Amino acid sequence: MKGKIFLFVKTWILPISIAVGVLGYLIYVNIPELNFTHHAVSSFVNFANPFLLFCMLLLSFCKIDFREIRPRPWMTYLLLVQIIGCTIFTIPLFLFPDSAYRILLEGGMLMFVCPTACAAVVVSYKLGGKMENVIAYTIVSNIAAAILFPLIIAILSTRSGHVADVTFFSTFLKIMCHVFPILILPMFVAEFLRHFMPRVHTYLAANTEAAFYIWALTLVFCMGISTKVLMESDIQPSMLIFLALTILVCFDLQFRLGHKIGLRHSDRVAGGQTLGQKNTSFAIWLAYIFMTPVTALASSIYILYQNCFNSWQIYQKQKECRSQKKSAKKQL
Repeated sequence: MKGKIFLFVKTWILPISIAVGVLGYLIYVNIPELNFTHHAVSSFVNFANPFLLFCMLLLSFCKIDFREIRPRPWMTYLLLVQIIGCTIFTIPLFLFPDSAYRILLEGGMLMFVCPTACAAVVVSYKLGGKMENVIAYTIVSNIAAAILFPLIIAILSTRSGHVADVTFFSTFLKIMCHVFPILILPMFVAEFLRHFMPRVHTYLAANTEAAFYIWALTLVFCMGISTKVLMESDIQPSMLIFLALTILVCFDLQFRLGHKIGLRHSDRVAGGQTLGQKNTSFAIWLAYIFMTPVTALASSIYILYQNCFNSWQIYQKQKECRSQKKSAKKQL
């Protein structure tokens, strides 16, 4: 019985984390006696999220060979999908800055320009993908986002009062300072451990699986933040449904195209995860700083889609592994 419960939790830990994050937030904010702790908890979450991401990436980076981390020619197609996708949404935003469907257009643009999530490395490892390819495109997509998003904001700010009036260079620096310390620092620490503390490095490399459970804990905080965004928004129910459908199309298109591109180059998993799994926390930050809090809802919706889908993928992978083990035993 205990074994079945453990297997269930292990398989569906991402949806469980989503439920804990949503319910935990709703229960917490509705206890008046805890109101005085809100500021402290917010500060803790702001610290815990990047710290947990650092730990997760450090474990993953200890497992890989950095000499294999290099952009592949086929990743150009992934980048083109992102560029074309965000352009399709940006053009009507520029032409019709006061459109009633501005939130849908901003949300769609944000989900295409948003870079690959750091957690894609962990999920790809669980699915049997090449972690080196995922890390390589994660770096590429973050650099691309740091260039594309400031360019889009600079263009839109000339026509609309709904986005921040900022320069390309200032936005570029803000994004680089926000993203790259979390992404690059674990690489340097992993290399330092490899050369100067090999026993520690070997121990961490042998426990890479723990990175997945760290991500599950991080997801609890992310869903708490996403629920807060939803509860504090004043979006109409009908517009929320249209936004959810728009984000569903963006989600499905990027995972589907990513899988097809990756499959053609012998890494279906990496193709799908790098193009489809987004850094939604970063997207929420972009929306709050440069757009509107309502636009941040797009990221909150996307995080539900991608983590439910990732759970289903992991379930199918584990089911396949169990089937292969049973077949191997029968042959023996």
